[in-house]
Amino acid sequence: MSDLDFTGMSYDELTGYSVGELFNSLHSSDWGFHSNIPTEELMKITHVGKCVLYEAIVIADRQDDAEFFEAAFSFYGSLIDAALEEMDLPRRCTLCGAASPHTETAMAEHRATYGHHGELDQQGRRIPHHRSEDCTHDEPNR
Repeated sequence: MSDLDFTGMSYDELTGYSVGELFNSLHSSDWGFHSNIPTEELMKITHVGKCVLYEAIVIADRQDDAEFFEAAFSFYGSLIDAALEEMDLPRRCTLCGAASPHTETAMAEHRATYGHHGELDQQGRRIPHHRSEDCTHDEPNR
C-alpha cells in the first residue's frame, strides 16, 4: 500500500472511525474547512466514505430495495450509476429504482410498466431524475 493507497485497509481500520471524527478532521472549530489537510488524510477519508457508500448500495441491491435506489439516484445521480458499474451490480432505472432487465423481452415489459424514462436524451445524458410521485409511468417518452 503506497502512502496514498488505502484500498488495503482492514475492516477494523475502516470501522475505527466515527462519522464525527471524519467530519472533524475536515472542519475547523469555526465551521470552516481546514486549509492544510495532508493529501494522505484526504485520501483516507475518501476511501472510508467510498466503502460506506458501497456497503449501503450492496445491501440495498441484495434487498432489491427500489425505494433506496430511487432516492439515491435523485440525490446522487451518476455517482450511484458509477458505483453499480464498478461493483458489477445490475443497472437500475435512474427514476424508479427498479433493476433494469437484461433481455429485450424483459426491457419491453419494463417500458410497458414504467415508460421510457431509463433512456438517454439526444445529448447522451440520462433523462432527468424525479420522484415516483411526480411521475406518471404510463406516459410514453417520459
